[in-house]
Amino acid sequence: MNLFKDLNSKRINYGISIAKLCRTADISYSTWLRNQRGETSPNTRTIEKLDKAIHIIREQKIRDHGTQS
Repeated sequence: MNLFKDLNSKRINYGISIAKLCRTADISYSTWLRNQRGETSPNTRTIEKLDKAIHIIREQKIRDHGTQS
């Protein structure tokens, strides 16, 4: 499985919308879609930004809700 698919699986498991992830990672929705469709491959910087954004959103959810669910 590639890194983008792994990150997308995490996003889904954590209940993070694509829009929120893109905003937090500062990438465009069209970039997300091109990567998801396999039209382009994300570069290392994009993967790093998405991974960091997932962690930021996850931590924020934990703080806001006091739970990891």
